[in-house]
This record gives sequence, C-alpha cells and structure tokens, in this order.
Amino acid sequence: MCVSPYRLTEEAFSEENKKAEEARKIVLKLFTGEHNTTRLRIAALLEDVAHILRRDVEIEKTLSS
Repeated sequence: MCVSPYRLTEEAFSEENKKAEEARKIVLKLFTGEHNTTRLRIAALLEDVAHILRRDVEIEKTLSS
C-alpha cells in the first residue's frame, strides 16, 4: 500500500501551520495600506490559497486518522 506524501504528523502539521501563518503575515504587511486594487486582489487570492491548503491538510489529516 502506498503512503501519501501529503500526510503529515501532528508535529509536522503544526510546523506547516506556523509557516503558513508567518507567510500570511508577511503578505499582509506587503499589501496593507496600499490603495492599488491589483495588489489587494493578489493579497486576497493568496489568503484564499492559504485557506484552501490548510483545509486540504485538515481533510488529509482526518482521513489518515
């Protein structure tokens, strides 16, 4: 049986979550206060991607339990 490379241990999941949160904070710092609509749209899209990735990891974590 093949083990999914996307399955994360609790510790690895926590570490990935910390990295995603740190990346989100950096992105928000880059784009906060800017009145450029394109930059704000990019920031919103990155937020959506981060949310989707966190959700996918949660689903995978639940399935592997």
